[in-house]
Amino acid sequence: MCSGDDFSVSKEIYSKMLTNYLELLCRDGGQFVFDFQKEEVQLCVSNIVKQADHCKMYDNMFKKPISQFKERECRILKQSKKCLKDLADRCQEISVMDVFNAAYNPIEEASKCNQV
Repeated sequence: MCSGDDFSVSKEIYSKMLTNYLELLCRDGGQFVFDFQKEEVQLCVSNIVKQADHCKMYDNMFKKPISQFKERECRILKQSKKCLKDLADRCQEISVMDVFNAAYNPIEEASKCNQV
């Protein structure tokens, strides 16, 4: 479970996600954190969270290692990201998509979906 290629890929994905989130939090002297605390941003993000259920990826997509994603899994991943982007674009006060991209980009990179 804690060794092999799949573990290495997962470890790399989570490491990149963490790095992305830290960079996001520290960008512009932490301005993202301050903006995120504004009432209008909280309301917008809350609305996105309520509506995001229909954007979720299928759980069974992750039954195969991310590095072995084929066209179907890549399509689901891209559709999910686009769905979240459409919701996130409603928040004009802050770039909510940056939060999603911090997680999605390492998954896309590891899946090699850009090559499919």
